[in-house]
Amino acid sequence: MAARRPHGTPDCSGLLAAALETRHGLREDRPPTESDPSHGQCPDLDEAIRLRREALRVDEPDSPDRALHHARLAIALRRRADHRAGSRGAEPVAADLDEAVEHGEAAAELLDGEHGDRPAVLANLGAALQSRFGLTGDPAGIDRAVCHGHAALCAMGEDHPELLKCRQLLADVLHGRGVREGRVEDLDEAVAMGRSTVDAARAQSSGEAVGLLPTLLSDLGECLRARSELTGSRADLNEAIALGRRAVAATARDGAAWPLTVSRLSVALYRRAKTGTPGDLTEAIMMTRAVLASAPATSPLRAGGRSNLSLMLWARYEDTRDLADLDEAIDLVRAALGELTADDDLAAVALCASNLGAVLRLRHQATGDTGSLDEAITLARQAVQGVAPGHPDRLKVLYGLGVALRSRAERNDCAQDRMEAARVLAEAADAPAAAAAPAIRAARMAASLLIRPTDTDPASWERAAHLLEAAVRRLPTVAPRRLGRRDQQTSLASLAGLAADAAALALNAPGAPSQQAAARALQLLEQGRGILIGQALDTRSNLTELKARHTELARQFETLRDELDAIDDTDGLALPPRPGTGGSPDFALAPAPHDRRARIATALDETVARIRELPGHEAFLLPPDADALARQAVEGPIVHINVSGYRSDAILVTKDGIHSLALPGLTVPTVMEQADAFYTALSDAHDDSLDPLRRITAQRAVRTVLEWLWDEAAGPVLDELGLAPRHRDGPLPRMWWILGGPLSLLPVHAAGRPTGPPEECSRHTVMDRVISSYTPTVRALAHSRERAATPAATDRALIVAMPTTPDHGPLVFAESEAERVRLHYPDSRLLIRRDGTSAGGEHSPVKRHVMDELPQCAVAHFACHGQSDPLNPSSDRLLLEDHRTAPLTVAELARHRLGKARLAYLSACGTAWSPAAGLTDESIHLASAFQLAGFPHVIGTLWDVWDEDAPDSRTPSIGA
Repeated sequence: MAARRPHGTPDCSGLLAAALETRHGLREDRPPTESDPSHGQCPDLDEAIRLRREALRVDEPDSPDRALHHARLAIALRRRADHRAGSRGAEPVAADLDEAVEHGEAAAELLDGEHGDRPAVLANLGAALQSRFGLTGDPAGIDRAVCHGHAALCAMGEDHPELLKCRQLLADVLHGRGVREGRVEDLDEAVAMGRSTVDAARAQSSGEAVGLLPTLLSDLGECLRARSELTGSRADLNEAIALGRRAVAATARDGAAWPLTVSRLSVALYRRAKTGTPGDLTEAIMMTRAVLASAPATSPLRAGGRSNLSLMLWARYEDTRDLADLDEAIDLVRAALGELTADDDLAAVALCASNLGAVLRLRHQATGDTGSLDEAITLARQAVQGVAPGHPDRLKVLYGLGVALRSRAERNDCAQDRMEAARVLAEAADAPAAAAAPAIRAARMAASLLIRPTDTDPASWERAAHLLEAAVRRLPTVAPRRLGRRDQQTSLASLAGLAADAAALALNAPGAPSQQAAARALQLLEQGRGILIGQALDTRSNLTELKARHTELARQFETLRDELDAIDDTDGLALPPRPGTGGSPDFALAPAPHDRRARIATALDETVARIRELPGHEAFLLPPDADALARQAVEGPIVHINVSGYRSDAILVTKDGIHSLALPGLTVPTVMEQADAFYTALSDAHDDSLDPLRRITAQRAVRTVLEWLWDEAAGPVLDELGLAPRHRDGPLPRMWWILGGPLSLLPVHAAGRPTGPPEECSRHTVMDRVISSYTPTVRALAHSRERAATPAATDRALIVAMPTTPDHGPLVFAESEAERVRLHYPDSRLLIRRDGTSAGGEHSPVKRHVMDELPQCAVAHFACHGQSDPLNPSSDRLLLEDHRTAPLTVAELARHRLGKARLAYLSACGTAWSPAAGLTDESIHLASAFQLAGFPHVIGTLWDVWDEDAPDSRTPSIGA
């Protein structure tokens, strides 16, 4: 029997184990090399673990040191597991992690809540559970890790020596769960924890804290990158890159941490390259090649690095079509797949196989090699088998298989492959997903495969309709309030036309009565179009009833709404510093307004959820039902023209209900062709440099488009509504048009065939039959009417005139236009710039003066230039005197709530349309911005107008 040491006797085994662990740590700090005979092994840790097991074996069961023996053995086992996981060919790590968790739990059980070592024990137990979660994906384990991490942090004082490491471990655990389960709230907490840890490390002067700072910066950047991938925030991605550059600059090139730090930065650059940032992809490829060049053959960074480099070369191939990049990508991902072993995460192996299948499919597309496509499908099937249902990566591998099957179905015209692709993609659309956008893309592709123009199977049409209806319901989550306006636009633009397709399939789905199908289609269009306008209307809702019964909740809603509106929409859009602009880790973290936006948006969503729990408020801020939509037709019919690749229709909302009218002559290609012809002809007709004959030809081309628009859309709609020509002795009836997609670029109100005798001309034009208005959605129209019903508090007018504008041509009639308007509004404020000089003082037409005056006015009249931004319609602007330094943009206007506003007249070019690709469904332009700001009546222009014609223009009003 071994002799037991008496209490108080120095633990020689423990001291020797600690020394061995220290020596292992010193060796670990050096980067591994191929020539190192001990590479991939850890003899010091092996011996330390043997000694700690022996110390635990000989210790008395009631020894006060027993808990610490368990804890120290748990730490050593976890370190060995990490080392083995970092060396290909090493022993399996699962057994070490299981034992580490076992000893960590034993230590935690032996230590009472007041013991000074308990927080560190809990933190290390959480880290062991996190490592095991990374290997097994066990959700219960990661939940326990988070729980232990929080408990450890709560038990530590601000001066606890392990506080920094505990914060770092908890942030890492939250990051892991957030990525694995798609929990943005975990990533929010991880980012907040990372920021506080960086700040705490900077405040300390110890060598350990200073040495840890580059790792903390890299960790924080990784959390931000993960959150960016989940939410679509460019601000997060930009900050991740900025932090990554700081971390790399502060990390020694020959240090063990350098490869991982550089790898993280390269991945962030690759992600941002997808948004079109110049140079990012090239830099990412160079960095990844450098990491691979420095990593020994047994390093796990080689498999990950090769897989990452293959994705980067794939991205470059799609831009350059250089087959050398594609071939290298295939070779790299093959090598990466070969390096992965049974000890690796099964999902990681499956994703690597899926990526290899994807690049092989691309080679088939480029070369026609059928073997590449068949191998791609085989690999994709293996990938699906390797990812269990419920895993967030299952959507990715299912999508890869679906796309590959679709390619083969199209090549061979194979119905079996097509239907299997549809089934797989439908499963992907229904799979749990961290981000909604990939699931929506899968649903759209599945729907397109389920049906063909000649397909008469009602079950296929119904299944496709249900897929797209579910996708529309998820669409608002693609552009949550937590994102800045630019990011929201980018996310929505990538899914343009979804609502149109869903509505078309709803109308075509068998079985439902026609009126019921039309109502369903209209609701889908209301949910899937004008999403950003809908969010703005949510925060402008009437809270009278809520305030009367639940004052505190109403006040909380208003406070959060106002805080969210106050955040500048340009937050986070600036690019981070380029390399060489500073590398010291001793810097203050920049304020993170995007973090503040996320916190406020989350709190607002939680408040809305609480309000919906109240009796009588269950539908608070939910989309209106069909009956509520139909009630808005009391003042005249509302016509929503929907153009889709499946079919095109007018959905007619009248006082008698909702029904539809098929418009077979409207197809997506034809509408786009007509829109292009219209604006080309319009430009030529206004171009004084062209010869008269060409301008006359252009004018005829404009008329041809308007005639086509009458024949295929406006004429049939008016006839269906019974809006026949009327005599001049009575007022014309009113109606409201809602146009989406490419049709929104055309002036339906001007459609007609004004030819023949006068009595015939009036029979075939919209303007001779009705007074037209436009609205982005029925809901927006309802909001405008609610605002218009409030008695006017003033008749004061703001008149802004810019006869001369910096960097733009003169508007010689702007001053006379302003004076004519001024005659109608004695109580008015004129801001004008004459003869290249400002009126000076408070009368200068600058943004600050305009925004100061708008809240006091009922009427706003602008006679100035307008400017559209086809890439970012929220940057569309009215050009005032200081437009170069302080532009008056859509984003700026839409943030305000003007209680006295009644009528805005925008005598500027193109204020009621936006040519932004993918965003025509959102109606983001100056006219809609004035409507959101509070003007129930807005008059704008759909194209450039002659300066001398502007005072007499009679363009349609937006919103009322």
